[in-house]
Amino acid sequence: MARQNLPIGTYGAIRISKNSAGTTIAITRFRGNDGIVRKASRTGRTKNAATLNLKAYLAEVLRSEDTGLADQKLPAMVEEWWTEYVETGKPSTGTKRRYRGVIDNHILKKLGGFTVREAKTPRVNAFLRSLVKETSAATGSIAKAILQNVFNYAIRMGAISVNPVDGCAPIKSEVAQPRAWTIEEISDMRTKLRQWDAGVDRRGMARVSDLAEPSDFMLGTGCRPGETFAVRWDDINFETSPATVRIHATVVKDELFKTVIQEHTKTNRVRILALPPFVVAMLLNRRMESTTEVVFPSSTETVRNPDNFRLQWKEALGEGLETFNELPKMFRSSVGSFIALEHGADAARGQLGHSTVTTTENHYIAKVDTAKDLTATFERVIQSGVKMDSRATSATVDGSGSQ
Repeated sequence: MARQNLPIGTYGAIRISKNSAGTTIAITRFRGNDGIVRKASRTGRTKNAATLNLKAYLAEVLRSEDTGLADQKLPAMVEEWWTEYVETGKPSTGTKRRYRGVIDNHILKKLGGFTVREAKTPRVNAFLRSLVKETSAATGSIAKAILQNVFNYAIRMGAISVNPVDGCAPIKSEVAQPRAWTIEEISDMRTKLRQWDAGVDRRGMARVSDLAEPSDFMLGTGCRPGETFAVRWDDINFETSPATVRIHATVVKDELFKTVIQEHTKTNRVRILALPPFVVAMLLNRRMESTTEVVFPSSTETVRNPDNFRLQWKEALGEGLETFNELPKMFRSSVGSFIALEHGADAARGQLGHSTVTTTENHYIAKVDTAKDLTATFERVIQSGVKMDSRATSATVDGSGSQ
């Protein structure tokens, strides 16, 4: 009679034997959820210990939906997920470059020797904690998000049934409070940038610099540097009143680290912004001399790199502003704060191009508690108190007189 096949997810009788060294071995056959029958064995100092070790192993194996995938090296699973992510998620060039850097430089280097099954919560948690210490909370958060998605993919493929990242400790980073430049700081910055653009370099030659006008554009619109350097003359409409600019693209680095224009913004939102008079005047003067498609090109008339602009801006201002390292956010938080003060947070959200007003309020509007004008109320309280004091005094006098 033919041997009856094991039901899926079960194992057969456990046999005990010893190897040439005298070590006790527990052996059995099991059938995984992929339908394949495999042999399993575990050793122990005693018959009981070997049996318990084997049963513990089988319990772990049979929890997996696909034993073969669970024993796959983690790098292979990461690459499978990456292919799906790029094809279906359609991430931006910047996101792909940033994620790929974290995968290659951190995840695969530290976790690449483990199988999917071996990547348990304690191991993943220890990796994330050390990564945060070695790099930053931002890098740790990206790594955690990637691993969360990789193991979710492994669950979808049937390799595991529980995502080990779910049990990892949260990664907390201090959120800097948004701050807006004062009117005095803005005036000082604009003056210094114009002086720098009109000055001479170390050789005494006229400096090839263009910092003041792009900065004015950002101050007048709240655009990100990448959005500013992606603006083309066709995006500006001087015929309307007021003139407007269509923000629909941004500057990024492609896979080869070349500076290019990406035909959508960070949030995939297109917005039409009205331009204040000082920006319009600057653009009209600039248009007369422009020979490029983009409004603010590099010195070689190519697409301008926001990182290079940041470095030049820092050099021009020197130690004039302590917040130069927050250049992009300071332009935007200043504009957002001014707009919110006059027209509310939702108007600031629309100007800055955020998906939700919460993002604008939490990260781009300086926190200033401006209390409602209650001076009239205080005045009534004081006046009422004066009248009460008068009545009390009068009553006392009357009482004294009657005595």
